[in-house]
Amino acid sequence: MRSTIARTSLLFSLCLFSSVSLAATTDGLFGGVNEYSYNTEATPNDMHDTHGHGTPGSEYDDGSGGDRYDINYLGFDISGGQFQFGAVGGSILTTPHLGIDSGDIDKRPLYLGDIAINVTDHGADYQDPTQNGGMSNEWDYAVRILTMAADSFTFSVLTAADPQWLGLDIYGREAAGKDGHHTDTFRMENGEAIGGQVFTGKITADSDGSDGDDDYVLEGSFDLSLLSLFNEETGGRIITYLTMSCANDEAIVVGDVSPVPLPSAVWLFGSALIGFIGVSRRTRV
Repeated sequence: MRSTIARTSLLFSLCLFSSVSLAATTDGLFGGVNEYSYNTEATPNDMHDTHGHGTPGSEYDDGSGGDRYDINYLGFDISGGQFQFGAVGGSILTTPHLGIDSGDIDKRPLYLGDIAINVTDHGADYQDPTQNGGMSNEWDYAVRILTMAADSFTFSVLTAADPQWLGLDIYGREAAGKDGHHTDTFRMENGEAIGGQVFTGKITADSDGSDGDDDYVLEGSFDLSLLSLFNEETGGRIITYLTMSCANDEAIVVGDVSPVPLPSAVWLFGSALIGFIGVSRRTRV
């Protein structure tokens, strides 16, 4: 009987594992705009036009200051109990840069901000922190990049009881409009790493080694349970936001995530397991 249960349990585990395989591949390679279920190219996120640059209807190539400051794509997925995220853009994704001396700002290091995450109800309203300002304390979590290597990076997921975010306006301009370059949601100031955990993600630098191109890829994943405000049984709206210290570009993704059902295979093989146990007991009697 024990061997029968053990074999059946193994089969159940294998089927469960295969039924919750991840949707996106967080391997540092861009699999196209549909790799992530929720992304900047999909409705309702496909009308970004940061500071009046780029092509309306697409997030691609709409940053100012050159390709190195582009954030062309941001996406996230929820699958297999993991929250997966990916970004594509200029070398600002992987290295700091000196700012351009344009007369109203001295050259200074420019950095990528935290990936801000807000968990709320389905259909809840939101604002663009780069264009509209405000609501920075409503961003519940931050993905903080800690270190960068040639093909990988480390990061933690931060939160706080009352999140306080650093806003930046290094050009000293009005927040709204084409010349804004202003953000209220750059870095969570009082966040602590959840559980002290540090994760490793993948990056791919541009193949020709030029920092003037905008096809760098940054991808990572972490356990969905770290976003404790998200209820898998009811679903909800998850909003992600990313910019840089000069706010030359941004990316916002709004995703109405459906409840996460237990895969049908789990119920099927769970019932089979119970049935096998029942049969084994009956046969033994």
